[in-house]
Amino acid sequence: MMELLFCVSNNKILSNKIRNNNNSCGIVILDAAAKNIVRKNLSYRNSLFGILLYSGEKQNKGNIIIINTIKSNGKHGLFLECSDKNRIKLNKVIRNVDIGIVSNDTSNQFIKNNIQKNKVNNITYTNEIDYRDV
Repeated sequence: MMELLFCVSNNKILSNKIRNNNNSCGIVILDAAAKNIVRKNLSYRNSLFGILLYSGEKQNKGNIIIINTIKSNGKHGLFLECSDKNRIKLNKVIRNVDIGIVSNDTSNQFIKNNIQKNKVNNITYTNEIDYRDV
């Protein structure tokens, strides 16, 4: 399997099963990608993260991550870095090896997510982790 990688805006990522990506993530949204919708996906057993949103310039804005199941990934379920004004809503983030959701140097809206049984922590807000150092 291969990850879904997006560096552009205004896409819909709907109803996929993304699994077993070695040395990688399930869904990756990079750089100045904005206004993407990630909905009803199952991202599991990826060696790093289920979903990664990263932008070095805080330009990942207005993305919607909704009604996804993110589970049993090798590091974290959902990792957001330098990404602002995104909505993360109604997701199941369960049984990831480290942290369910990492919000690193971000300002996002989290609404009614089911975050449980992640090994280290369910949700962490920090300015000290770089996804490239994982």
